[in-house]
Amino acid sequence: VAQSGAAALKKTAGTVAVRPLASIRENAFVYRAMSRMRRLKYRHLAVVDEEQKLVGMISARDLLKLRSDAAIALDDAIGEAQNAADLASAWGTLPAVVNSLIQESLDSHKITRIVSEEIRSMTERATILAELDMKAGGYGDAPCPYAVIVLGSGGRGESLLKPDQDNAIIFEKGEPDGSEDKWFAELGTRMAAILDAAGIPFCDGGIMAKNAEWRGSVKLWESRIDEWVSHTNPQNLLNVDIFFDQAAVHGSRELSIRLFRKAFEAGSQNVGFAKALGANVENIASPFNMFGRIRGENNRLDLKLHGLFPLVAGTRALAIRHNIATHSTQNRLAGLIALDKGDVGLLNRLSEHHAFLLALMLQNQEREIASGRKPTNFVDLGQLDKSRTARLKDALSDIQYIPNLVRDMMF
Repeated sequence: VAQSGAAALKKTAGTVAVRPLASIRENAFVYRAMSRMRRLKYRHLAVVDEEQKLVGMISARDLLKLRSDAAIALDDAIGEAQNAADLASAWGTLPAVVNSLIQESLDSHKITRIVSEEIRSMTERATILAELDMKAGGYGDAPCPYAVIVLGSGGRGESLLKPDQDNAIIFEKGEPDGSEDKWFAELGTRMAAILDAAGIPFCDGGIMAKNAEWRGSVKLWESRIDEWVSHTNPQNLLNVDIFFDQAAVHGSRELSIRLFRKAFEAGSQNVGFAKALGANVENIASPFNMFGRIRGENNRLDLKLHGLFPLVAGTRALAIRHNIATHSTQNRLAGLIALDKGDVGLLNRLSEHHAFLLALMLQNQEREIASGRKPTNFVDLGQLDKSRTARLKDALSDIQYIPNLVRDMMF
């Protein structure tokens, strides 16, 4: 109206609408909405569900009284990065952000979700930069719709401060070594190089879209899922379980959602497959000595091996068996508790133990980084007070029963 006067009243809404519609997922943290609105200079954002359907709107006024400056600055820096060096600069602030959240006594699950969100943002931005590089190099646009997905702890929303790359690409159509696959192989290679240069290193296990086994068409991924669930030997299923921990970060998210649901449905229909995944928690050495005390190498205990791994892997195997198609360990445990079968008391305690272990590892890794060391999965038992030592002992004691729990709840 200010520009066109009364003539503006004759225009249709579509002629003055902002396109494309800027949106944010309904389960995203508020600080990410604030960051996106500030970066885009918008006063409103659409709110969408996981299928990208509009479910509401959020305005600057809604967010006026909320602040999370450090997290917003990190998200802004990632979103505005023009190269790997910019991403590295942004990523380098993450430990300080985590420290501020720990000092605010934020729940450990929320902190690991924030870390995961930023790993996803880093992967998304690296993909966008790789696409731009390819276009400038004469590769053209993507040959078909596709989705980049983050796997593992980043997909579950449970990332700590020692991440590596776990990612894959799903594209709509194309054959192995065909023209589409070659384009996405180049994208995956460039994306991985950008992330590595930015501080998120290559995956030692090769779980990256630059490798052929971690990219493919929808048809190829569907055949892989069918092949996986036909196996009952744990040795044939190395790294397969990580596909059940996925989150789309760029592109056509519906491709990821479709395969995620198919994987859970197919996995739930083959007990042998779920049992084979559950067998991964068997035969982990006890963290206790013959006197019932926690033992560790040089008084340091690998909390991932003895704590998080069996808890996460056992919960995931049972979630697959019962088709609880959710992402986080907490939501999977809640789904198992709702079945009202097995040791419900143990399941409830495992939920509490999971939060405690994440908090312990976050605090330890933040201290290691602050002192100039690389973060590890180990905790110094000598630095724990009596209360936390007792709580850790309770957690590890309950985790010893996970193999039995998995066997009991398979049927």
